[in-house]
Amino acid sequence: MMLGAPAAIVAAILLLPRVSAGAETIPEAPPERAQRPSHLLTVGRAFTVEAKGCESRGKRFVVTAIQPIDRSKTGKDQILSGVFLRKRELTGRSGWRNVGYSPDGRSIEFELFAEGAGEAIPASGGTPSRCESPSLSRAVVDVEAWVFD
Repeated sequence: MMLGAPAAIVAAILLLPRVSAGAETIPEAPPERAQRPSHLLTVGRAFTVEAKGCESRGKRFVVTAIQPIDRSKTGKDQILSGVFLRKRELTGRSGWRNVGYSPDGRSIEFELFAEGAGEAIPASGGTPSRCESPSLSRAVVDVEAWVFD
């Protein structure tokens, strides 16, 4: 059985790759963007919270960098991409929590907490409450971030 000329042309057209006249082909991968240079900068020093025996304290901080933070920098000691909380002093039960970026990308928000040790003895029979074996707790940190030049 022989195909007619119109059927053969349609079959040939279906087998050919589609290329528009004058159109350029799309590269397989987009070109890489040049990396913006950045440097490590201390954006704040000696953020502190302290609690006496049987106390619990927390304090929220917002630290703003001069330039946007380079979130492409990653490392094992970072708390967030491009951000370090460098501990100066952590005594007792203390540390940081709720760490994040601000929406504009220039600020780091975090909370320091400290919980002093001791046994709280409640008030009874006219005797005021007291803390047995009190122990101070303190958190002091510096904030460093990779910022764009």
